[in-house]
Amino acid sequence: MRTARTMSNATTLDASNVTLVLCQRRYCYEEPHDCYCCLPEFSLCYNTQSECRAACPRCNPKCPAQSPSPF
Repeated sequence: MRTARTMSNATTLDASNVTLVLCQRRYCYEEPHDCYCCLPEFSLCYNTQSECRAACPRCNPKCPAQSPSPF
């Protein structure tokens, strides 16, 4: 009699393996065109989504502290 060995390819999801980059498509008025801005502040905007994703802060697993709002 032969016994079968089962191998699992499943991986466990660890919260530390999740990284979020928050970019939103917006309309930039200075040079009228669609652009992509970092959330939540919208102060950093880029021409392409890939530029935005490369430059915006990462949430891994927590987002960096925001600067206090003057309002």
